Amino acid sequence: MNSRQLITILQKRVTLHVVFWLVWALALGMGYVGKSYPLTFLLANYLGVMVLYFLWVNTSLYIIYDKLITRRRLLPALLAFVGLLVLFTNANAWLYNVSNSEGKTISFQNFLAMYVFLAAFAMALKAGRAAYLVLYREMQAKEELLRQKEYFLRSQIHPHFLFNTLNNFYGLALEKADTLPGLMLRLSNILRHQIYHSESEYILLEKEIDYLKDYIELEKIRHSDNLRFVFSFPQQVPPTLYVPPAVMIVFLENAFKHSSHVAGNLVEITGHIKIENDRLFFYLENTFPQRPPATGNNPGGIGLKNVVKRLELYGNDTNKLDMGVAGNRYIVKLEMKLKQHEKV
Repeated sequence: MNSRQLITILQKRVTLHVVFWLVWALALGMGYVGKSYPLTFLLANYLGVMVLYFLWVNTSLYIIYDKLITRRRLLPALLAFVGLLVLFTNANAWLYNVSNSEGKTISFQNFLAMYVFLAAFAMALKAGRAAYLVLYREMQAKEELLRQKEYFLRSQIHPHFLFNTLNNFYGLALEKADTLPGLMLRLSNILRHQIYHSESEYILLEKEIDYLKDYIELEKIRHSDNLRFVFSFPQQVPPTLYVPPAVMIVFLENAFKHSSHVAGNLVEITGHIKIENDRLFFYLENTFPQRPPATGNNPGGIGLKNVVKRLELYGNDTNKLDMGVAGNRYIVKLEMKLKQHEKV
């Protein structure tokens, strides 16, 4: 039974009550197995006592616990508990005494321990159930908040990328309008990927790599002879590996953007993606202008900031990111844990 099934059961109060009373009825009935008692005695001391137990437990739960204890009205709760305890134990003793054909009598004190145990056990179950449900809902709320935050951060990346690409198209429309159809087809593939594949928490690594290749080809056409690009992909990608979407694309996008600002207009980018078991290693190095990257409120820093925040949401213990400038090079080293699913 998984946690979701357990929560479903806990949320069904009727189911819990039925299970509880069936178990209790069987336990009580075991005391009469193999023994010969008059019918009136059985009716009074089995069915009659079960009715008393039922009324006592529900009174304890829904009046003493719900109406008094949970509202911190402890003195009224204590008084009500003692008064009802005396009432129910006397009723139990009366049922025994009037149905006993041998003339034996028994005091209500003989039933005190059982009634106290029943009430305490039922209240403990109710309090435990309530505490577990509260904890579960808090965990669900936190997970939903993380999902919404991660979705929000990712949704910021898409317009950011589109903004840069349309700016590129504008320049090409002025200079090389004949290359626009091919670039628009590449962009169509990229946008299709973003719409249909990147809203999941994880995506097939194969699809994400195809997405990166489309973007790279788009940039290679744009930079033409001014690009020195060497980037290697895995020759074979296991079809069962999944990766967080829209992470690596941001580093590639920034590499092309910043490299194009280098004096001499020579864009140099090298890097690779390697896979070792369930770990992905992404390395990227690009020429970098002699000025710091865009930060603060500058829109140019949105993509990188969001990736850092998203990786934090996925867990710093499973993902590692190092970024920094070395001379005129900007270097990114990223290590991510991949999810693995059985191939259907």
